[in-house]
Amino acid sequence: MKNNKLLLFSALLAGSFLYFAHNHINSTPNNKTGVQNKKSESKEEAKGSAKWLFDMQKNPLTGIVDPMDVLKAKDELYQMYSNRSSTSALGLEWEELGPDNVGGRTRAILFD
Repeated sequence: MKNNKLLLFSALLAGSFLYFAHNHINSTPNNKTGVQNKKSESKEEAKGSAKWLFDMQKNPLTGIVDPMDVLKAKDELYQMYSNRSSTSALGLEWEELGPDNVGGRTRAILFD
């Protein structure tokens, strides 16, 4: 009886694996145009990220990246870093209020 259940379970498992593998293979494109589209999308994403970085670094009034502005920002960052205290972040004092009894070992997993 146990052998029949084991055989049935393994057959169902193998069948479901083959079904999902077949659907996955049929749903992915295998042509070369898909590869070229991915490359062009990657180029567009790189252009977009470079534009975003430029927009973040530029001076809002002049529209260009001035090296003096970059040095000024680095100096401000250094001043903020040197003026910080080791006990507080940004002048805020944190007091832990949350529960301390969370976490632990997972003993069971339930799939719905």
